[in-house]
Amino acid sequence: MVAASKEADRYILRFEQPGHRSRLKEMAAREKRSLNKQLLILIEKGEEAVKKEREARQ
Repeated sequence: MVAASKEADRYILRFEQPGHRSRLKEMAAREKRSLNKQLLILIEKGEEAVKKEREARQ
């Protein structure tokens, strides 16, 4: 049996702005989440915003 973490999709993220990672980590800490979970939530919110924008244009 393969561990779930080995089956999970992985992506290496490079932060282009100095301090960006630490700001996101602080945001995650305030919400009592891991940095990974915070990033996933922000991605989902971004996807929802794009979907709403597309629907509004139609």
